[in-house]
Amino acid sequence: MKCELWYSARERSGVLLRQGDTASVELKSPDAQVIWTVDAKEYAVAADLCSALLHWGNRESGETQATIRLTMAFYLNRQGEQCHISVPGWVGRNLALLPGSEDVYFGLIDFLSLVVPERGRILGYAYIERPSLVAFDGPALVIQAMKPLVLTVVNLRSTDGTEELAQEFYGRFQDSQEISRMVGERLGPQMSDWTIVQAQIHEHPKPP
Repeated sequence: MKCELWYSARERSGVLLRQGDTASVELKSPDAQVIWTVDAKEYAVAADLCSALLHWGNRESGETQATIRLTMAFYLNRQGEQCHISVPGWVGRNLALLPGSEDVYFGLIDFLSLVVPERGRILGYAYIERPSLVAFDGPALVIQAMKPLVLTVVNLRSTDGTEELAQEFYGRFQDSQEISRMVGERLGPQMSDWTIVQAQIHEHPKPP
C-alpha cells in the first residue's frame, strides 16, 4: 500500500492519504501537494512513521504547544527555474528514522526523487519548526493548524555557519530574552548548536 502526505503551505495543513483514496479527499486543501510517500503493509504503520518524522526531536507536547518539523528544499526544475518544497522532518538529523541519510543532500535526494522526480539540481535547504497538531480526523492522519494574524519568525544559524533554521511562533514577540527562552524550550540541548540571528514579525490581514 502506498500512502501520500499532502500538505498545503498556505493553509499550514495536511493529510496522509492512501494513494487513490477518494473517501477522505475532502480533508485535502485544494492547493496541497504531495511532500512524502511511503509503502507500508497497513495505513497505521504509515501513520506512525509519518508522525514520527514530523515530531522527531520535538520537546513540546499538548495541543497548544504542539509543533511539526519540516525541511524546506530549494531546487531547479527542468526548465531551470528555482522552486521549493517542504518535506517532513529535519532531513539529515533523523538518523534513527532514515538510515543512510547522514548527509543532508543525500537525504533530500531520496525525498525529492519520490515527490519531485523531474527536479534538477538541489540548491540548498533550511529547517523549519512551526505550530501544528498531528491528530486523527476519523481514520485519516491530519496536520491541523490555524492561519495566524501575527506570526513571529525567529531565524537561527548553526554554530558552524552551514545551516539555517526558522522557528515560528503565533503572536508578537519582541523581547530578546523571552524569544531566547521560547526557542530554548523547543530545542533543549540542541540549542547549543544554534545562534539566534534575528526575529521578524509577519502580519496577515484579517479575512473579510
